[in-house]
Amino acid sequence: MTTYLEERLPGAALSARRSLANELFLSNYLLATYGGCEFACPYCDLQATMTRPLGETTRALVDVPARLADEIADIDAGDVVGLLLTDAYQPAERTYHVTRDALTQLTEYGQPTVILTKSPLVVEDLPTLQRLQARAMVVVIFTLLTTEQSLSEKLEHHAPPPALRLEAARQLKRAGIPVGFAMLPIVPYVTDQTSHLARTLNRISDTGADFVVWEHLGWPNERHKERIDAMLGQIARIPSAYYRDLYGNRLYPSLEYRRKIDEEILRRVDILGMDVRVPHRIYHRHISPANELSLLFKHHAFRDATQGRDRLAALHRSLAEEAYRGRFDQVRMQQSPLWPTVQTILNPPKSEDESGAAGTEQP
Repeated sequence: MTTYLEERLPGAALSARRSLANELFLSNYLLATYGGCEFACPYCDLQATMTRPLGETTRALVDVPARLADEIADIDAGDVVGLLLTDAYQPAERTYHVTRDALTQLTEYGQPTVILTKSPLVVEDLPTLQRLQARAMVVVIFTLLTTEQSLSEKLEHHAPPPALRLEAARQLKRAGIPVGFAMLPIVPYVTDQTSHLARTLNRISDTGADFVVWEHLGWPNERHKERIDAMLGQIARIPSAYYRDLYGNRLYPSLEYRRKIDEEILRRVDILGMDVRVPHRIYHRHISPANELSLLFKHHAFRDATQGRDRLAALHRSLAEEAYRGRFDQVRMQQSPLWPTVQTILNPPKSEDESGAAGTEQP
């Protein structure tokens, strides 16, 4: 049973601004409303950094909304805040409503926001999400490793059932909220089989989701590797030599393996009519031009690399970094097939008021 602790932040609520916007989740800043996570998924990277078992305690950071109200006025209105560090809708939210109060502040200032969660509890804040979407932008992303309940229980311990996450996604989509799914992580020999990927993606597509993102299982340190081994032992008798061959001394599986899985997911997602990153239409003109261009280039660089267009991928990665830093080299940008779209970002159409004012003769 998880023990709840009320705590106040020792420092700022918002993280330092990222050196580059996060490719999967668009975020420039990170915001945590809780410390620790009741879901206690054994693969979670938090397991590698915490001194006590994940799920033993959850810290409700009760002064986050007030801190956020002070800090948000000083950040760019075109930057994206990501509630990504711990699950913002873990069960403690029913008691403390820290996330709800923080969302109220983000809505008040019209700050673009991305939420990553495993919980259908997010639907209870639908009115606030709709206001934030109308004023700026909000994207909700559900983490989903599998749609099989028995496997989910072994991989994700106390997380809500996959069926509840899928239904929550449907509700949000019907209400006009952009929704995606994150297959985080892809677990070798467990969730990476072609048949399993097909079932998962088909169920995701049935919700009307806009996009899918994914990442491969990482082993940040030896202690975390042992925890992963224990998790895998509950699922199947997978020889440890399989993983040694796949990972070697690397943090992630071999590049050859990752490219094979990436190609398979990309192919299937394209057939289903979804995107493999947050679609440009969702964030177009809702974030700053520098952010928008950077993300557009980074997202296409991923597709380029996966489909073997390595030179174009390198160009797009380079342009992404330059754009994020406010360097708009139009000569180099014209080398990209994205140039027509880039022009619409660099030269947005004038509003009716601006057009009228420009055409009015002054006495």
